[in-house]
Amino acid sequence: MDLAIDLGNGGLVAARDAERHPGYLCPHCCAQVHLRQGPAKIAHFAHNPGEGSDQCDLYHPGSSLYGIAGDPLADGGMPLYLHLNSDDHGWTMFIECDVLSIAESRNTAYGLLFFDGLVLNRPGEQPRKVRADALAAGSGRNRITIIPSRQKLSVRMIGTWPRSIRSNRWQRNLVGLPRGGVIFVKFRGGTYRRYDSMTSVYWGDSVVVVRPDGVAPPAEFSPLQLGTVSTTAGPWHAWRVVLPSVARSSVIDWLASFGVVVETRRSRTRIVTPPVEYAGDGTPRFLLGEPVVVTAAEAASILIAESDVTISALKLPRRARSGSEQGIAVTAIESGSLRLRTNVPRDGINSEIVTESSVNRDSFTPIWFLRHGERMLAPFNASEETDIEAQIEIHSELAGLTFTATVHSMDGRVETRHNDGALQLSKWLQLFRGNTRIIEVDAGNLGFARLEFDTAPCVMREVPAASLQQSDWLTAYTIASELSGDNSDLRWRNPDQIRPNHSSIIGAWS
Repeated sequence: MDLAIDLGNGGLVAARDAERHPGYLCPHCCAQVHLRQGPAKIAHFAHNPGEGSDQCDLYHPGSSLYGIAGDPLADGGMPLYLHLNSDDHGWTMFIECDVLSIAESRNTAYGLLFFDGLVLNRPGEQPRKVRADALAAGSGRNRITIIPSRQKLSVRMIGTWPRSIRSNRWQRNLVGLPRGGVIFVKFRGGTYRRYDSMTSVYWGDSVVVVRPDGVAPPAEFSPLQLGTVSTTAGPWHAWRVVLPSVARSSVIDWLASFGVVVETRRSRTRIVTPPVEYAGDGTPRFLLGEPVVVTAAEAASILIAESDVTISALKLPRRARSGSEQGIAVTAIESGSLRLRTNVPRDGINSEIVTESSVNRDSFTPIWFLRHGERMLAPFNASEETDIEAQIEIHSELAGLTFTATVHSMDGRVETRHNDGALQLSKWLQLFRGNTRIIEVDAGNLGFARLEFDTAPCVMREVPAASLQQSDWLTAYTIASELSGDNSDLRWRNPDQIRPNHSSIIGAWS
């Protein structure tokens, strides 16, 4: 490989400019690498003995070849994810396309969006067009249903788009489903997302198995058949199964046939700063220039931040005791995607940095909110309630705003309703009064709200009105700590000693 992370300065260094020392990491898997150079060998980096893994795209065992097999910084755009929704009526697959920000929408007349759009192409199917106005903030129409297929799906842009939008922003490919089937893991709002190498699956989780041959999962899973979707190429079958709470060798072997690795639930890297909004696929968004407070996984010793054009790494100090957490401030120097990851396998977070939020934080009146009895729950919040008989309503200041709601009933049933207006969805939610355990209402990048019902005393976890204004990192941390419900000890260094490193992406207290 031509590039490696130099822990001496926290940034990328080219092999031709590097000096020999032990502080180099692979930019893909975070394993240790060393510099190779000589009179008959072009300078390059190679994994240390025993450090390489076939899961790393830059690992070439027993080969003198070098070079970048898959540039981790290429494009920097968000991948196209395949999602699955299941309820008592069956299951469907869909993709969610990123939505326009308010700033982007102001650069063009809304009527012109009718002439722009996306085209979805798949071999053997008629091309599908999605109008650009479906990608407007809060439209609720960026969720596109597709049929299961083994063929690749490609998305490309058509029409004349505003200059402020990258020409390749939505041009993505979605790989087809494998012949042996695929696993979907729980995502958000009652939906599932296709498993990939960066997805965490834990013992005790619920997963969905989709395969074309009709072979059901082993009986020890107690599989629940969700139904069959017929296509021109043949049927696809789906089952929901619950993994055992402890590891079993037979289950490990069966999941390995799908390329799935199950982990024991443990501390993971998380962002504790409340986002200003969420993208359509659930990706948290933060304002440019505001530090994002991160706590790394307990087993992590390296924290890496990647933007479209920059990568930076920070070596984490050893913890004083097990169970404590170290706060790290990550500050992006440009808008766009920002990926945070550690040297713990499959431990990563995708986020976005925006210059303007579609949520007006200068006003205490949200664009929409969820009313439970006399309580008002603003977007991006959760609340624990005891009165399951109280009336639940959705109020919206935008007449055309649509929502998705998921209800978890006391008897274990899960039902979801998509893209309904506030009035229609409020009437539907009333059908579950007295038999509800969890209600989630999602408005895409305009936020979601969650009600949890229990017999314990009511605990409100609502962001104070003052926090809707611009906050410094300390205020954001305080609010986030209250929301997280995590009672572990977060230890903080003196904020006056923040020193941004070489690339200005990560600033840590030292």
